[in-house]
Amino acid sequence: MQKLKQFYQSLHLTLSDYMLFIGFLGSVVFYALAWLYMVTADPYEVFLKPWWLSIVSFSITVVCWSIYFYLQFKAKNMPNKYITAAYFGFLIISVVAILVQPMHYTQDVVMRVSNGMNETLYPGHVVGDVITVDVYISNIHKMFFTFGTICIVTVFFIMYFILPKRFPNLYFLVIMGICTFIFLFVLIFYSYITEADKYLPFFKALFSGDIDGVYDYAPKSFIAHRVPYGVCMMLGLVFVLLVHSILEKWWLYLLGAFYFFNMICSYCKTALIISALMIVAYLAFRLYKTYKEHEKRNKIIIITLLSLLGLGLLLTAASYISQGKILAPIYKIILSVTESKSLDTRSYIWDNTFQLLKGGWWIIGRGFGTYNEALFLMNIVNGDDVCPSHSSYNALLGAGGIIYLFGFIALLGYWGYLSIKCFKKQPLTTLPLTFGALAFLMYSITEGVHFLVCTFFFPIFILHHILYDNQEKAN
Repeated sequence: MQKLKQFYQSLHLTLSDYMLFIGFLGSVVFYALAWLYMVTADPYEVFLKPWWLSIVSFSITVVCWSIYFYLQFKAKNMPNKYITAAYFGFLIISVVAILVQPMHYTQDVVMRVSNGMNETLYPGHVVGDVITVDVYISNIHKMFFTFGTICIVTVFFIMYFILPKRFPNLYFLVIMGICTFIFLFVLIFYSYITEADKYLPFFKALFSGDIDGVYDYAPKSFIAHRVPYGVCMMLGLVFVLLVHSILEKWWLYLLGAFYFFNMICSYCKTALIISALMIVAYLAFRLYKTYKEHEKRNKIIIITLLSLLGLGLLLTAASYISQGKILAPIYKIILSVTESKSLDTRSYIWDNTFQLLKGGWWIIGRGFGTYNEALFLMNIVNGDDVCPSHSSYNALLGAGGIIYLFGFIALLGYWGYLSIKCFKKQPLTTLPLTFGALAFLMYSITEGVHFLVCTFFFPIFILHHILYDNQEKAN
């Protein structure tokens, strides 16, 4: 606590810092409203209501950040001129991609799946028929999608190239972790209160092998969907491992187990698998690095972990070999994973993205937000009332075109460079970030771009702090 207190005193916050943080607060309010209305309103309607509250929050953000950038330019404290130019370039391209979209256009979609939804909407059509979809985009939609794009691109620029240099101290990361823990506790206990009647049926369905029931009763808190709820727990685990590598407090393991339990309740299978691998890898590396210092303790931990792993494999094998005669719930869960048709469903959703890019849209894409408006209507043809592309990389290409895809590839290379450089100085701190980043990269293959945007980019932000922290200590 003394170190944290000293860190607070060392910040020496200025007017530009206050403008920066107030701008962040305004952008958070704007995105909270966007998410709220996007999941509760009719997708065909403008979801950002009340408009005045959204506009006020965005206006506060723009004014504060404009003052901040003016003060930074005046003090000649902006990042490298090429990085700054790239930021403004991507910002302009993102806005242009939205504004140049036609107000109305048509798309031909092949019906590949027939079910109750599209049979009702498109009676008389069968698999193989080509259906023409009319896409309408209003000026209000374009305005709010432009607002959102300005916010998100600017947030990344500030997070990567301004904050780490302004606050080059690992205890800044500890504070971030504590803020994340507080948010997750609110998320979890809100679910315990408002969805208390779901937990018992959820575990009954889980242990009985009733997979449909598991999906029905999986809690989601105020996030409005079980998968983002599970991913929030996954992000919490990354911060648990990060903060533990800095503070080395035993109770952080209990906190990690608590988040993992709540991730199970979300039944987000991909997040569970990735998180388990991430935890095992971190613990194995930590045991290796500290083996000689705590040899007796580490031997007990290794034997315990290997015993639990062996028991788990034995139970899974027994269930699979007996085809459910032993431990039927485990067998049904195995079948639900191995026989999933999720990739079959996503294949035609992904194909819709490539259809949208035809006709010269490959360079700048269909624009963030406007891309989803078209994709939603195209997905309905195959009976899926979803607007995400269910692949972050597919969505980056569809919304931002080749320019954004190349930009992301460059960012991957930059992340690799940062990881190698930081690992040499802070291996135990860098390791959880590396596994966290890899986890979110893998998860984003089959989930929407917001998972990639809101999760993978955090490790890059944190690695910058490690890099600048090392430079500050060296000086």
